[in-house]
Amino acid sequence: MIQLNKSQAINTVTLYPESSSIYAASTASQFTFTVTQSLNQNTSSFTGELVNTPTTLNPRLTFNISASKLPSNTGQYQVTLSEAELEAQTWGGFAEKWILADTLWSQALGITGSRVIDHDRAWISGSNDPIFDNYISSNEQGYYTTYNG
Repeated sequence: MIQLNKSQAINTVTLYPESSSIYAASTASQFTFTVTQSLNQNTSSFTGELVNTPTTLNPRLTFNISASKLPSNTGQYQVTLSEAELEAQTWGGFAEKWILADTLWSQALGITGSRVIDHDRAWISGSNDPIFDNYISSNEQGYYTTYNG
C-alpha cells in the first residue's frame, strides 16, 4: 500500500509496476496517478516526477509527488498509474480551442501511447475537517454545513 502525506511538501513513492514502463527512458514521458476514494468514489488525477531510470532487471519506478497535488481528504484510495509519451503536435491534431491556447506552438505537446501500468491501493493522510460556509441574510441567520469542499 502506498503511503502519502498531505503535510509533507514532497512525497517519494517507489512502485514495482504490474507492466514495465516503455516510456521511462524518454525525457518526454508523463506519469499520471488517478486516485478514487473508497468511501465516496471521488476521483482526482495528478502527475508524478520520475526520479530514477528503471532497467530490465530492476523495473522499479520512484516518483516525487508534490503534496499540493494530493486530494485533501484522508482515507483509502484506489490508484491507477498510467504512462504516456508527449510529442510535438501537428496543426490538424491540436485539440485546444484557439481562444484558450496559452502556449508557444513549439511547446505544444500532446499525449500519445497512453497505457495503464499499475493498480494499487493508497492511504492519503490529509484532513477530514469539514468546510463551513456561513450564509447570513439581513432578516435571518442560516448556517449550512458543506462537506468535502
